[in-house]
Amino acid sequence: MIFPQNTKYLFIDMNAFFASCEQQDNVGYRHKPVAVTPINTDTGCIISPSYEAKAYGVKTGCSVREAKKLCPGIIIIEAHVKKYLQFNQQLVRVLFNFSPFVTVKSVDEAVICLSPAEKNSEVALKLAQDIKYQISKNLGRYMRSSIGIGPNVWLSKMAAESQ
Repeated sequence: MIFPQNTKYLFIDMNAFFASCEQQDNVGYRHKPVAVTPINTDTGCIISPSYEAKAYGVKTGCSVREAKKLCPGIIIIEAHVKKYLQFNQQLVRVLFNFSPFVTVKSVDEAVICLSPAEKNSEVALKLAQDIKYQISKNLGRYMRSSIGIGPNVWLSKMAAESQ
């Protein structure tokens, strides 16, 4: 991997966050296609499909009815906001163990502004790997993340999305 010379930011994005929280919390949902919706009706929309559901073409924004057509065995779960906030709090604690310069962007996204000593590409990459390990260790192995490294927040977010 080639990184910009003056790397400044890490963008942490939790992948399929709500669905991953459900899979982490419930052994019966693991390795199965699940999708989270605000309200479990056929006309409701999917806000977080698991990786397994995405493999069938289920996407954020599709209707529950469409998700069931694409993936007949899909498990539809009504959102548990308190659970997701608890996972978010654990995530934020992990990130603050690495840096005091954390900006929480949403329930599943955060940015770390790197110190001058961390701007070296190899150091930034090692820090990103360590963060991913600690997320898995502290939140659970079903909690997947992407971390982008870049010279500004926007480019680091694009790098995280490209993973």
